[in-house]
Amino acid sequence: MAVSSELVLQSSDLEKLSVPKVERRWETYNHLFGIKDLKNIYLAMRHGESEANTRRITASNPAYALCSFGLTDFGIRQVCASINAQSFLDSSTIICCSDLLRAKQSAEIAANELGVSDLFITPWLRERFFGDFDALDYVEYFHHIHRRDNEDPISSYCNCESVVSVQKRLSEGILQCEKEFSGKKILLVSHHDAIQILECVFSKTSPGFYAGSPDAP
Repeated sequence: MAVSSELVLQSSDLEKLSVPKVERRWETYNHLFGIKDLKNIYLAMRHGESEANTRRITASNPAYALCSFGLTDFGIRQVCASINAQSFLDSSTIICCSDLLRAKQSAEIAANELGVSDLFITPWLRERFFGDFDALDYVEYFHHIHRRDNEDPISSYCNCESVVSVQKRLSEGILQCEKEFSGKKILLVSHHDAIQILECVFSKTSPGFYAGSPDAP
Protein backbone atom coordinates (compact mmCIF):
# COMPACT_ATOMS: atom_id res chain seq x y z
CA MET A 1 0.00 0.00 0.00
CA ALA A 2 1.48 3.31 -1.05
CA VAL A 3 1.97 6.10 1.43
CA SER A 4 -0.74 8.70 0.93
CA SER A 5 -1.56 12.08 2.32
CA GLU A 6 -4.98 12.20 0.67
CA LEU A 7 -7.87 13.64 2.60
CA VAL A 8 -10.24 11.06 4.05
CA LEU A 9 -13.82 11.96 4.87
CA GLN A 10 -15.16 10.20 7.94
CA SER A 11 -18.69 10.53 9.20
CA SER A 12 -22.01 9.06 8.10
CA ASP A 13 -20.44 7.12 5.21
CA LEU A 14 -18.68 4.91 7.74
CA GLU A 15 -21.85 3.78 9.46
CA LYS A 16 -22.33 1.10 6.80
CA LEU A 17 -19.21 -0.82 7.83
CA SER A 18 -19.72 -4.53 8.46
CA VAL A 19 -18.07 -5.75 11.64
CA PRO A 20 -17.54 -9.21 13.15
CA LYS A 21 -19.16 -10.27 16.39
CA VAL A 22 -16.64 -9.35 19.06
CA GLU A 23 -17.06 -8.68 22.73
CA ARG A 24 -18.43 -5.16 23.04
CA ARG A 25 -16.43 -3.91 26.01
CA TRP A 26 -14.77 -1.45 23.63
CA GLU A 27 -17.95 0.65 23.55
CA THR A 28 -17.15 2.15 26.94
CA TYR A 29 -13.92 3.58 25.51
CA ASN A 30 -15.63 5.47 22.67
CA HIS A 31 -16.85 8.80 24.03
CA LEU A 32 -18.91 9.48 20.91
CA PHE A 33 -21.39 6.76 21.87
CA GLY A 34 -24.68 8.42 22.70
CA ILE A 35 -23.90 11.46 20.55
CA LYS A 36 -26.09 11.48 17.47
CA ASP A 37 -25.02 14.66 15.70
CA LEU A 38 -21.67 16.43 15.71
CA LYS A 39 -21.42 20.21 15.50
CA ASN A 40 -18.44 20.22 13.16
CA ILE A 41 -17.30 18.52 9.96
CA TYR A 42 -14.20 16.38 10.47
CA LEU A 43 -11.71 15.32 7.84
CA ALA A 44 -8.49 13.40 8.30
CA MET A 45 -5.21 13.57 6.43
CA ARG A 46 -2.33 11.22 6.93
CA HIS A 47 1.13 12.79 6.94
CA GLY A 48 3.13 12.67 3.73
CA GLU A 49 5.90 10.18 3.11
CA SER A 50 8.36 10.26 5.99
CA GLU A 51 11.89 9.01 6.51
CA ALA A 52 10.41 6.15 8.54
CA ASN A 53 8.25 5.14 5.57
CA THR A 54 11.25 4.91 3.26
CA ARG A 55 12.96 2.63 5.80
CA ARG A 56 9.76 0.61 6.39
CA ILE A 57 9.92 1.05 10.15
CA THR A 58 7.52 2.32 12.75
CA ALA A 59 8.40 5.52 14.56
CA SER A 60 5.79 5.67 17.28
CA ASN A 61 7.90 6.52 20.31
CA PRO A 62 7.66 10.26 21.05
CA ALA A 63 11.08 10.10 22.72
CA TYR A 64 12.56 10.38 19.23
CA ALA A 65 9.60 10.84 16.84
CA LEU A 66 8.88 14.33 18.15
CA CYS A 67 12.10 15.56 16.58
CA SER A 68 13.13 13.00 13.95
CA PHE A 69 11.76 10.97 11.02
CA GLY A 70 10.32 14.02 9.30
CA LEU A 71 8.97 14.30 5.77
CA THR A 72 10.97 13.42 2.68
CA ASP A 73 11.00 15.79 -0.28
CA PHE A 74 8.42 13.55 -1.91
CA GLY A 75 6.30 13.69 1.25
CA ILE A 76 6.33 17.49 1.13
CA ARG A 77 5.13 17.40 -2.48
CA GLN A 78 2.43 14.87 -1.54
CA VAL A 79 0.91 17.15 1.06
CA CYS A 80 0.98 20.17 -1.25
CA ALA A 81 -0.65 18.17 -4.04
CA SER A 82 -3.33 16.77 -1.73
CA ILE A 83 -4.33 20.17 -0.39
CA ASN A 84 -4.28 21.85 -3.79
CA ALA A 85 -6.35 19.06 -5.36
CA GLN A 86 -9.39 19.91 -3.21
CA SER A 87 -11.65 22.93 -2.88
CA PHE A 88 -13.57 22.14 0.31
CA LEU A 89 -11.05 23.43 2.84
CA ASP A 90 -10.09 27.09 3.04
CA SER A 91 -8.52 29.66 5.35
CA SER A 92 -11.34 29.23 7.89
CA THR A 93 -10.39 25.58 8.45
CA ILE A 94 -9.34 24.50 11.93
CA ILE A 95 -6.21 22.33 11.73
CA CYS A 96 -5.35 19.94 14.57
CA CYS A 97 -2.29 17.74 14.25
CA SER A 98 -0.22 15.13 16.01
CA ASP A 99 2.89 16.51 17.67
CA LEU A 100 5.11 13.87 16.03
CA LEU A 101 7.40 15.63 13.56
CA ARG A 102 6.11 14.14 10.30
CA ALA A 103 2.49 15.02 11.10
CA LYS A 104 3.37 18.48 12.40
CA GLN A 105 5.35 19.24 9.24
CA SER A 106 2.43 18.04 7.11
CA ALA A 107 0.02 20.26 9.04
CA GLU A 108 2.32 23.26 8.65
CA ILE A 109 2.38 22.74 4.88
CA ALA A 110 -1.41 22.38 4.78
CA ALA A 111 -1.83 25.55 6.82
CA ASN A 112 0.50 27.47 4.53
CA GLU A 113 -1.32 26.29 1.40
CA LEU A 114 -4.74 27.12 2.88
CA GLY A 115 -3.75 30.39 4.50
CA VAL A 116 -4.53 29.14 8.01
CA SER A 117 -2.62 31.11 10.64
CA ASP A 118 -2.82 28.83 13.69
CA LEU A 119 -2.28 25.14 14.33
CA PHE A 120 -3.52 23.10 17.27
CA ILE A 121 -0.68 20.66 17.98
CA THR A 122 -1.75 17.83 20.27
CA PRO A 123 -0.59 14.42 21.55
CA TRP A 124 -4.07 12.88 21.22
CA LEU A 125 -3.54 12.56 17.45
CA ARG A 126 -0.26 10.66 17.82
CA GLU A 127 0.31 7.34 16.15
CA ARG A 128 -0.48 4.23 18.13
CA PHE A 129 2.52 3.19 20.22
CA PHE A 130 3.84 -0.13 18.96
CA GLY A 131 5.68 -1.27 22.08
CA ASP A 132 8.26 -3.99 21.49
CA PHE A 133 7.79 -3.61 17.73
CA ASP A 134 8.64 0.07 17.62
CA ALA A 135 11.46 0.94 15.18
CA LEU A 136 11.17 -2.50 13.54
CA ASP A 137 10.08 -3.42 10.01
CA TYR A 138 6.31 -2.96 10.02
CA VAL A 139 5.72 -5.55 7.30
CA GLU A 140 7.24 -8.28 9.47
CA TYR A 141 4.76 -8.07 12.34
CA PHE A 142 1.61 -6.16 11.43
CA HIS A 143 -0.40 -9.34 10.74
CA HIS A 144 0.26 -10.60 14.28
CA ILE A 145 -0.77 -7.32 15.91
CA HIS A 146 -3.96 -6.84 13.91
CA ARG A 147 -5.04 -10.43 14.45
CA ARG A 148 -4.71 -9.87 18.20
CA ASP A 149 -6.58 -6.56 17.88
CA ASN A 150 -9.47 -8.32 16.20
CA GLU A 151 -9.60 -11.06 18.82
CA ASP A 152 -9.32 -8.68 21.78
CA PRO A 153 -9.32 -4.89 21.23
CA ILE A 154 -8.30 -4.39 24.87
CA SER A 155 -5.11 -6.45 24.49
CA SER A 156 -1.73 -4.74 24.94
CA TYR A 157 0.09 -7.45 23.01
CA CYS A 158 3.90 -7.10 23.32
CA ASN A 159 3.47 -3.76 25.10
CA CYS A 160 1.62 -2.20 22.17
CA GLU A 161 -0.90 0.52 22.98
CA SER A 162 -4.28 -1.24 22.83
CA VAL A 163 -6.68 -0.12 20.13
CA VAL A 164 -9.28 0.79 22.76
CA SER A 165 -6.72 3.05 24.41
CA VAL A 166 -6.16 4.80 21.08
CA GLN A 167 -9.93 4.93 20.58
CA LYS A 168 -10.34 6.53 24.00
CA ARG A 169 -7.85 9.36 23.44
CA LEU A 170 -9.12 10.04 19.92
CA SER A 171 -12.76 10.20 20.98
CA GLU A 172 -11.84 12.42 23.93
CA GLY A 173 -10.06 14.72 21.51
CA ILE A 174 -13.11 14.94 19.26
CA LEU A 175 -15.28 15.74 22.27
CA GLN A 176 -12.92 18.56 23.17
CA CYS A 177 -13.20 19.93 19.63
CA GLU A 178 -16.98 19.76 19.94
CA LYS A 179 -16.78 21.86 23.10
CA GLU A 180 -14.49 24.49 21.59
CA PHE A 181 -15.86 24.80 18.05
CA SER A 182 -19.19 24.80 16.24
CA GLY A 183 -19.97 24.83 12.52
CA LYS A 184 -16.31 24.43 11.58
CA LYS A 185 -14.40 22.31 9.11
CA ILE A 186 -11.73 20.57 11.16
CA LEU A 187 -8.76 18.91 9.50
CA LEU A 188 -7.08 16.25 11.65
CA VAL A 189 -3.52 15.50 10.56
CA SER A 190 -2.43 12.18 11.99
CA HIS A 191 -1.01 8.74 11.21
CA HIS A 192 -1.84 5.45 9.51
CA ASP A 193 -3.23 3.34 12.35
CA ALA A 194 -4.58 6.29 14.32
CA ILE A 195 -6.72 7.47 11.39
CA GLN A 196 -8.11 4.00 10.77
CA ILE A 197 -9.03 3.68 14.44
CA LEU A 198 -10.56 7.15 14.21
CA GLU A 199 -12.83 5.84 11.45
CA CYS A 200 -14.06 3.24 13.94
CA VAL A 201 -14.64 6.01 16.50
CA PHE A 202 -16.92 7.90 14.12
CA SER A 203 -18.69 4.79 12.82
CA LYS A 204 -19.01 3.42 16.38
CA THR A 205 -17.60 0.04 15.44
CA SER A 206 -15.03 -2.13 17.18
CA PRO A 207 -11.54 -0.59 16.89
CA GLY A 208 -10.21 -4.13 16.68
CA PHE A 209 -11.65 -4.38 13.19
CA TYR A 210 -9.84 -1.49 11.59
CA ALA A 211 -8.16 -2.30 8.30
CA GLY A 212 -4.51 -2.49 9.20
CA SER A 213 -2.11 -2.87 6.28
CA PRO A 214 1.62 -3.47 5.79
CA ASP A 215 2.56 0.18 5.54
CA ALA A 216 4.77 1.94 8.06
CA PRO A 217 2.93 4.44 10.26
